[in-house]
Amino acid sequence: MQAGMTFNQDDIEATIQALRHTTNLAKKSESYRSWLPFGLPGKAAMTEYELHAKLVYAEALLIRALLTFIQDQGLFSFISGALKIKECHDLFAKLAKNNDPSRFSSKLSYEHFDSGVRMGNGAFNLMIANLPQRIIRYLEFAGFSGDKEFGLKELEKSATSKGLRAPLSALLLLGYHTYAAQIFGNGDGDLKKAHTLVEYYLKRSPTSYLFLVFRARLQTLHCRLNEAIDTYEYAIQCQSDWKNLHHIAYWEILWCYVLQCEWKHAVAIAEILLKENNWSKATSCYLLATFQFEENNAVATEEIIQLYKRVPELKIRLAGKSIPLEKYAIKQCEHFLAQKWLFLPSLVSKDI
Repeated sequence: MQAGMTFNQDDIEATIQALRHTTNLAKKSESYRSWLPFGLPGKAAMTEYELHAKLVYAEALLIRALLTFIQDQGLFSFISGALKIKECHDLFAKLAKNNDPSRFSSKLSYEHFDSGVRMGNGAFNLMIANLPQRIIRYLEFAGFSGDKEFGLKELEKSATSKGLRAPLSALLLLGYHTYAAQIFGNGDGDLKKAHTLVEYYLKRSPTSYLFLVFRARLQTLHCRLNEAIDTYEYAIQCQSDWKNLHHIAYWEILWCYVLQCEWKHAVAIAEILLKENNWSKATSCYLLATFQFEENNAVATEEIIQLYKRVPELKIRLAGKSIPLEKYAIKQCEHFLAQKWLFLPSLVSKDI
């Protein structure tokens, strides 16, 4: 998680090494065995321990693949990551076929396994089903498939179970309902279910940072902005181990202030993000310049001009591709530097 929060190459490398060790350990936990429950002559079916190891292997492999895209932007890394994701997708499909309670020694052991398998299959189905049709056709040709309703049901079953991966499934569901469905305009985000899920987990862990963030996100979506800001700030106070996690809350607080046209506060938050956050410094720099421009009554000072000039220098690439937000920000900077003003800059910035 720290690697994903910081985008720091040392953190990413350390995480990949740990994941490589995990996958190697999981591989050692099983000799070659048949996936068939009844086995073949001389090849016994996988044991309970080996099924758990295979699940851990699939999860670690997926995280490694995603980090590969962040770590290296070359074509080889892109292909390597894609192959890992394909292997992971196939593993979860096979694990689903072996998701049989009779193969486990206890109900709890089965629930841990079941929650992980449902989480993996649910996440893959939901992700693939929400991609553009043109991309889905290519993925189906490569052996991928996606069913949105099935994915949501699998994640819901996992999230409401007593399994080890239940909170992770809940976070994936909340991310879909409160972010993906809203940002991409799918129109099918279920905010009532999201609210029920958030309150259920906060009742169990009242100071959980991520679930507090989702509570605040729901408050934002219901236009209770001051309440949302208070919840985000409380979430920040509840978690001090990983400071980079605070940036999620800061990003959301930023937009609450923008919606209220509180430019001074928006500038303060944008400065924090530009200084501390590595997700997209070009975007943070552009937003800081734009909010300063608004606070200064649309008068371009030398500081604002210099900030706009910095934006193109800060752009990065992920998986060999430019980030759309950064491309947009750079285009806006070009307009500004050519004419020293922008038409409704804060309104346009809200599209980000």
